[in-house]
Amino acid sequence: MINTQILVTSINKQIEKSKVYGNLNLLVVYFFNLVRYYINFTDGKEEFIEENKCLKELSNALKYKYPDEICNYKLELDFKDNVVNNPPSIDSNTLDLNGDFIYDIKINELLNNYTDAENDDYFQAIIYPNNLNKGKLYLNNKLIDKTTTINLVSNNQFEEFDFNLKYVVSSGDLFSVLNVLEINKQEILDSFDVRVCDNFYPEGSALQQSKFSNKVTINLTNSVYVENDPANISDIFIISNNRVETTLNLNTFTNLMSPPYNDPENDDIDAIRVDSISPSNSGTFLFNGIAIQPGDIVSDTELINGDFKHIGPNLDSLNTDTLQFSARDKGSLIWVQ
Repeated sequence: MINTQILVTSINKQIEKSKVYGNLNLLVVYFFNLVRYYINFTDGKEEFIEENKCLKELSNALKYKYPDEICNYKLELDFKDNVVNNPPSIDSNTLDLNGDFIYDIKINELLNNYTDAENDDYFQAIIYPNNLNKGKLYLNNKLIDKTTTINLVSNNQFEEFDFNLKYVVSSGDLFSVLNVLEINKQEILDSFDVRVCDNFYPEGSALQQSKFSNKVTINLTNSVYVENDPANISDIFIISNNRVETTLNLNTFTNLMSPPYNDPENDDIDAIRVDSISPSNSGTFLFNGIAIQPGDIVSDTELINGDFKHIGPNLDSLNTDTLQFSARDKGSLIWVQ
């Protein structure tokens, strides 16, 4: 019975090994099976006592000489039960965006100081996007919005592996070339967690028995950020005749404020935002020829180009048109009313 178990285990072992090395050689196993057959045939027969003894000695010799081909069933069980594989370890890391809206995360940045007691290489990582406020993670241009397992190696060892993991600031656009030209001055205090597993294979087995490391944190910061105070803005009063078109330009939202627009760091105005429009207005505020709406943002360039206008009502009586707006400066990008 035990020889049958050895035979089955040996065949399975060679099949698993062939999956790794691409070569299946059962010659020794078949010969061992032949010896096993005649051992069973001669067992208990007085006329074959000497032959049976020789066959058993041959069987033991085969198991001793070819331990990689003929698997001792009991020893194989002991070996599998005592396989030792320690999980790998990595350290936390801090990545500096250095003024970029899009940051390409490298494998060595994700797996900072990777070590493994058995010298196994890394295999996969688990990403936990749990503390991202200003930005998001994308893998192969697809948003990572939940715990995600990613491969760290190519299926083809001869193929260069493209590890396409990006951190994108929320105000940026993954597919916008403009972000390459702009400078990100925001404060970034985002982070996410990661674990990594090794590619451990017990000797003689094609079954992977990897282990994952503990979680570590990848912090994201932006060294270009400098604390910047928001601008000071005031009310604007304009007197205009009825039936008259008035252009509300950059000068209107800077020098015509009372007191005039000013910024602690002397940053120029970046844009204005319409917060509300009085329902009692008789005239019309236009942005690019269309009635402006709450939430519309008019950039400094559009103000300079004269895209923001007011059309006086077709009335003879005195009236007042009002709207509430906010403004932000180019340094802090903070909206203030």
